[in-house]
Amino acid sequence: MQFAIRAATEGDLAALNEIIGDVDTLHREHLPHVFREPDGPPRERDYMLDLLWDDSYGLFVAEAQEPVQEDTEGAILGFVQIAIQDAPPIPLLVPRRVARVENLGVRKDARRAGIGRALMDHAQRWAEKSGATEIDLNVHEFNQVAISFYRSLGYTTSSRRMSKRLE
Repeated sequence: MQFAIRAATEGDLAALNEIIGDVDTLHREHLPHVFREPDGPPRERDYMLDLLWDDSYGLFVAEAQEPVQEDTEGAILGFVQIAIQDAPPIPLLVPRRVARVENLGVRKDARRAGIGRALMDHAQRWAEKSGATEIDLNVHEFNQVAISFYRSLGYTTSSRRMSKRLE
């Protein structure tokens, strides 16, 4: 499957929301006490536009370079959303710039074709150009497929966030 990675544009928002909706559904199914069905689109248009215009965010898409099933050339196959954050000025913390992968998704019919890996590689290059010295991300324990994928890219667990339901 031929695809190219590029910065997302306003014209990609509908396709992005379809893929984000699939990612959100997976999270709702496993953690219904945390994630709910939205009344509207998975992400509001203004929120997405803010990401496109904010220099501290990178929003990149994988675009098909050939027809994909019923879709035409140019279909959005996946995306990655990444943000740059500076460590807060707390004496304990070493001053540093960190890139945080906030979301990654690939269309179901386009998985296992190297798209996720290419998106993460692109995000890493963008982070390096933005002055980041490391990349981190959050992945829920139920998502063993994602955990295995990130491990294959060299990510390791650096901390563990734990919770307890009080119901």
